[in-house]
Amino acid sequence: MKITEKRTVTEFKNVTIGRKCDVCGKTHEGDEFPDEWHSFNHHHNEWGNDSGDSYKHHEVCSPECYWTKFKECVEDLNGRSNAKVDEFEIQFARLLLENNR
Repeated sequence: MKITEKRTVTEFKNVTIGRKCDVCGKTHEGDEFPDEWHSFNHHHNEWGNDSGDSYKHHEVCSPECYWTKFKECVEDLNGRSNAKVDEFEIQFARLLLENNR
């Protein structure tokens, strides 16, 4: 049988104190995600151990930063046919990028 008593326990853990744009470095203080910012992922699902490692999360502060990061993500997945950028299939993401130049 366990013998227990109440004790005060101090815990150290990571807490969100702000956000930083992945493109321009602009910061936003606080733990809430800003309404005007956008958060998205890119990854591929092709065979191999690196498919799990390909999953990347991004946070951007403006449409300009979004398109800069979007372009980087599409280029990062160059040659992949089974991939997504911001939930867009890679083929559609490439078309979006071509049409917004």
